[in-house]
Amino acid sequence: IKETKAPQGFLLNSKVYTVTAQAGVTNVTEIPDDEKYGTILIQKVDEDTGKPDASLKGAKFTISSDEAGENVLETLIIDETGQAESKNQYLLGVAYYVKEIFAPAGWNIDEEEKEVTAVDDGTDEPSVTVKFRDSKQEGGIAVQKVSGRNGKSKPLNEEYSFKGAMFTIYRDKDCTDRVGSITTDENGYGKKTGLEVGTYYVKETRAPLSGNYEINDTVYPVE
Repeated sequence: IKETKAPQGFLLNSKVYTVTAQAGVTNVTEIPDDEKYGTILIQKVDEDTGKPDASLKGAKFTISSDEAGENVLETLIIDETGQAESKNQYLLGVAYYVKEIFAPAGWNIDEEEKEVTAVDDGTDEPSVTVKFRDSKQEGGIAVQKVSGRNGKSKPLNEEYSFKGAMFTIYRDKDCTDRVGSITTDENGYGKKTGLEVGTYYVKETRAPLSGNYEINDTVYPVE
């Protein structure tokens, strides 16, 4: 006797059992089947592009048996492909809860806890996929134009102002990869927001509109 199809949620027992038929006797042969378990595959993507990003490597997740996250069964860390796969240990048809507990530098945590349930898909190791989307952290750069003589934000000559000076922001220290620019107000102040967290290089590319000022060509690194 050989099992050719297993019940839903169980693995096929491929063992061949020898049974001897006897007149007037009904032989009962016990054929055990092992219960199937499933895996949980976590995918981590950029919220803007919907695709994995190598910088998401190291994001950390927990899988819990309860919604409160008190009974943690496993902790997973995202690899360079943007994925992490659990052990093959989760009961089919049972709800588990996946939560991100750590995001790499420059990324915001996806705070939504997600419920997942693996079901029998006909394979020996059923798997369920859950996707998390992280957004990039944003920051800003501010500049304050000051007098080279007294360090104050107003020119010595009150008829002049620092309005209109332009500072260009670059990703590289050679100032070839432009990101944006900042234009100063009458007080010599300007700000650029919505920048991804990281290192930038700022350089004055236009002097104030009044006062015959010369451009300060110093390149300033900003983190």
